[in-house]
Amino acid sequence: MTARYDIFVSYSTTDRDVTEPLVARLRDDGYQVWFDDAEMVGGRPVLGQVSDGLRDANHMIACLSDAYLDGGWTRHELDVSITADPANRGGRTRPAWIRRGRLDAPNFLSQLYICDLSRPERFEAEYTKLTKDIRRLRDHGRPARAETDGPDEEAVARACDRALEAVDDPSRTLFLLGQATELLLVFLYRRHIGEPPPAGTLDWVLERLVRSALLPPEAYAPLALLHEYRRQTVRGGIHEFAITVETVVPALTALNALSQVFFGDRSRHSTGEDLWAVLPHGDHTTERRIPGTAYHLREPPLSQNSLGPLYAGRDADQNELTVNLVLLPESADDRFFEEVSRFTRLRAVGIVAPLAAGRIMVHDERRALYMILPSLEGTSARDLLEHLGPLPERAAYELCADVARALVGFHQAVPPLVHGDVKPANIMVDRFGRAAVLCVGRQVASVATQNVGGRIDSYFFADRDKRSGRPLTPQTDLHALHSVLRYLLTGRYPTASEPAGEEVAGVLTQLAGCHTALDALKVLRAAAANGNGQGLASVVHGYRHRYGRPEPATPAGGALDLVDSCPIDAHRAWPLTGERVLVWERGSDTLSVVTGTTLHWRDTTPIAVRRVAHGVDQRLAVGGWEGEVRLFAGGDGVTSTRLDGAVGDLRFTDTGLVAGSWKRSLRYLRTDGTTEDLVTGERGVHRIAVAGRSERFTVVDHSGSLATYVGTRRVSTEPAREPVRDIAYAGTRLVVITDEALTGIRVDGSRGAPVAHPGAFQLLPAPVPGCCVLVSLTGTPDGSVTARGWLVDEEERLLPYFALAPGDTLLSLSTAAKRYTVNRSSGGCAYWRGGAELVAWPDAVSATVSEDGRRIAVCRPGRVELYEDAA
Repeated sequence: MTARYDIFVSYSTTDRDVTEPLVARLRDDGYQVWFDDAEMVGGRPVLGQVSDGLRDANHMIACLSDAYLDGGWTRHELDVSITADPANRGGRTRPAWIRRGRLDAPNFLSQLYICDLSRPERFEAEYTKLTKDIRRLRDHGRPARAETDGPDEEAVARACDRALEAVDDPSRTLFLLGQATELLLVFLYRRHIGEPPPAGTLDWVLERLVRSALLPPEAYAPLALLHEYRRQTVRGGIHEFAITVETVVPALTALNALSQVFFGDRSRHSTGEDLWAVLPHGDHTTERRIPGTAYHLREPPLSQNSLGPLYAGRDADQNELTVNLVLLPESADDRFFEEVSRFTRLRAVGIVAPLAAGRIMVHDERRALYMILPSLEGTSARDLLEHLGPLPERAAYELCADVARALVGFHQAVPPLVHGDVKPANIMVDRFGRAAVLCVGRQVASVATQNVGGRIDSYFFADRDKRSGRPLTPQTDLHALHSVLRYLLTGRYPTASEPAGEEVAGVLTQLAGCHTALDALKVLRAAAANGNGQGLASVVHGYRHRYGRPEPATPAGGALDLVDSCPIDAHRAWPLTGERVLVWERGSDTLSVVTGTTLHWRDTTPIAVRRVAHGVDQRLAVGGWEGEVRLFAGGDGVTSTRLDGAVGDLRFTDTGLVAGSWKRSLRYLRTDGTTEDLVTGERGVHRIAVAGRSERFTVVDHSGSLATYVGTRRVSTEPAREPVRDIAYAGTRLVVITDEALTGIRVDGSRGAPVAHPGAFQLLPAPVPGCCVLVSLTGTPDGSVTARGWLVDEEERLLPYFALAPGDTLLSLSTAAKRYTVNRSSGGCAYWRGGAELVAWPDAVSATVSEDGRRIAVCRPGRVELYEDAA
């Protein structure tokens, strides 16, 4: 391309007073001079105009001073000029002292003659030396820059490598980046389109490449990033723009991606495949193990985020989890661990927080990092878009509403947190159409690695503060949420130059006006309720049908019928009406009602489950450590409340549910959604017992005091005599466990004589009317514990009911005769019927039989299965 200027004047704005007279003299002498005051135009990016000016000038006069040598941008301009002609054979770089100070010229200028224009008495002589060769080359002609000659592929690749290797020095990185970008873009234009026109600027070349359909598909995202990066206007002028790692990494990442596309992976960093190859084998052929830990991971990878590949995995207890291999340089370790420690305390719906992290050491060599996340099942929002294109309005609004809810959790944490890297690659969508935000990449997003996809995404969804390296605020996340919605609706990376279509502009405008994540959540929920097209669950179902991996076959228990299977990882699950199952999800710790792959209901907050109660007609209630109570009837969640402390106990009466806390709350919940607070004592609720299918129940507090109610009215109280372990009704008689003895209390309040029963541990409802079940624990000679069950009738007689194998523990007991589930000491769970083990699941973590004994919900790694016992 033909040069338009004789001289580019590089200077510090601090020295403008002495630089402007020099520029005026040069122009008076007939030179074509690029000087920012005259050449810079409004509406165009500062960085792009400076880069074009440097490229379009035959020479550069570097106006040296202390301010110049201390400045980031001025050093960048000097480095660019020297790199274009390292030996200075064409006399491209002309250094001149314009103001002397405390600093000496850098070593790399020592081979050049440096004119001294700072002394008035020597100005004319030094000016003549400075311009003599420039005048000679101008007046006698300079060979035209060859329009068809250009660097070959290897030279361009080497230029890219040099830029990628200089990330620790942002100023040097910036000038090497500019040089490599120019060489690469012109090279690509010549290869795929033709010779650039003489007047074509680098921005013109870049824009034509972005708009062409001639390049590999994976090249367009990094090209678009470079285009957006160059067009960003730096407020206040180029000298006020901070040159930091954070400000140069996005463009460096795009260059890295393009280099890999066109020249192959020249990186010397460890890749996911390299790392997998050196990890020791696990227990199975598809597994690898992280040395020094109990974590196993298995092929194939689930997806890729901005840190590295994600694998399904497990721990030593067979708990399913996700292993994120983190491909960061060792210099980023401290920032990474700081990041993880900030997010591990988060427990909110829609937030996937890390559980653990560490270094991967192979033969005492640090190879990478790892991060352990809860079990993830689904795909990223980016993968959805890449396969399906823009989402329907309703699906996009639903997805972003889930993200907004997660941001509420971040911003309302104590202390508040900013995610800082909200983007489609960090949003996982499960098979039920529920989106969750991964806590990764905020502090380490500025680290350049060969894992470029996430870094490119980060730039497109970042606001000006993040792009310039300034501190992040909640508005950073809200800007990213707005950009994500725009991306989901249009299928294109958001840029300032491309407005959204009219059909979605209204919601985007409302979202842009939101000041908090809670405001954004309200806007998006309203938009989802009125949105057109399919919902997110339907979109994901179609995606999985077309692109998902087939579900693994699961054998049914021989004596049971497998009714349904839900691919979700859970702590526990309970059968509800029909084929519906209540699931306590692992990772998010939320409750959901599902049927196979259909989600019917999901709680809005996590719950740490403490107590569960079963009632007739498939009623079920769950109580949490934080006082949460959820009542389910007919397969739906019908009533929710929160007590003033951890749930002590909860039991069903004939028409409702009684729930009490360890503090003072005692509340009656009805299936119509209403609740009523009851009069209670001062010592909280320890246990509750209900007399059959009636409204009569008794509450014992932590001191042992008893209070009896009929409906919502307290009818009697009895002061504490001794601590009470448990209570239950056998007919009309209340059975009490006190200090390994049983005591019966009649309706009139009279007590029977205590009957010693060593090991008495728990009382449960019985399948036989007028009885309850006593569970006792006894030791064996080998040190294990055996659990036995006894029927206790109104006369306090004990009849053997069941006996478990040594070490096994009771998980659930139905009101159907001798149907229960156990946790096996050898591992897994089993279902018993009629005194014999019917089915065992060696890999199960939980198994629960329904109240009527007909359905069994089994939690196995990565799935919940529902079985039926038709006998």
